[in-house]
Amino acid sequence: MSIGSITGEFPKPPPGQNAGGQLGGNINFMLLPQPGVQPIAVTVPVTGQLNVTGGSGNGGNINLISYNTEMLSLDIAGGNLPPNIKLRESPTLPSTGRTTIESLPGGQFGISSFFDIFTEISLDGGQSWSPAQSPLRLELQPVTPVEPPATRPRLEVQRLLSGQLQLCWPATQPGFVLQATDDLQSPKWLAPPATQQTSGDRNCITIDLGLLMRFFRLSTANQ
Repeated sequence: MSIGSITGEFPKPPPGQNAGGQLGGNINFMLLPQPGVQPIAVTVPVTGQLNVTGGSGNGGNINLISYNTEMLSLDIAGGNLPPNIKLRESPTLPSTGRTTIESLPGGQFGISSFFDIFTEISLDGGQSWSPAQSPLRLELQPVTPVEPPATRPRLEVQRLLSGQLQLCWPATQPGFVLQATDDLQSPKWLAPPATQQTSGDRNCITIDLGLLMRFFRLSTANQ
């Protein structure tokens, strides 16, 4: 299960005091309708309420403050989840957690957080509920940003009056080299026997066509 996007309020009350907050958003998980059937990916809206109890600095460290939390309600239904299936936080068992916030240099913060949530499921649209055997732990995990794939530059081909072929591509996208092959069935991509020249914002290579059919591509070093 992963959190698609959650928005809401996380109050930070003074030590020993309580404050309530609300959350909303959606979660993503795989649903197995029945054994032997391919699981389906579902995205479901979620709403909930939580209670936060203010804490003090851990071990006297005023830059590291922990808050005791409790999920008071959590309702998961709708989206592309079958209409007869609903999930909720147990109305009878406490679903507790903890959030720790550390003040870091440069005005940044380090945050760790988890909830142990007792869930119940309904298969008849909320008429009856079945509790889980153990709590589900939701824990904040760091995610490494994924770099978007590099956009492959456009290769421009022009036949010159001399009968030669000139191939050019943007020099503003480094890391790409021109390769050629005579056969696409069992290709052996090699650099053409010509010198690459850079003029302004373009890399260009001029080659003699010869009598063979030739195919070209722009490739990166890891291809």
